Amino acid sequence: MHGWGRGEMMHRGMKGEGPKGFHGQGPCDKGGHPLADALQLTDEQKAKAKELMEAAKPKIEAIREEERTKIKAVLEESMAQLRPVLTPEQQAVFDDLQKLKADKAALKPATPAAKPGTPAKSE
Repeated sequence: MHGWGRGEMMHRGMKGEGPKGFHGQGPCDKGGHPLADALQLTDEQKAKAKELMEAAKPKIEAIREEERTKIKAVLEESMAQLRPVLTPEQQAVFDDLQKLKADKAALKPATPAAKPGTPAKSE
């Protein structure tokens, strides 16, 4: 994660806007970072920006984890409310699908695999 990556820019509607670098490409597609390129940051500014973004990563991940937990709770509540609305046949299919989903989740590794070419995190 680069902090000012493609997703953040696309989310803010910046694709195709502004000076060079704001065209929705990944940070390394043109040899630099789109925001750094557009702002024409000095090497010193780039280093400080990278430091700031790295420092923000744990806070961002904590927020994302909190949001995932909240979303999961809402979905589980919705599924529990849906089941009584279904016919017995539909409930059987629903239960099978829920079991398949749970089985699939149990098979997933605890942490997501690193993208190819990305160094593994050491803890």
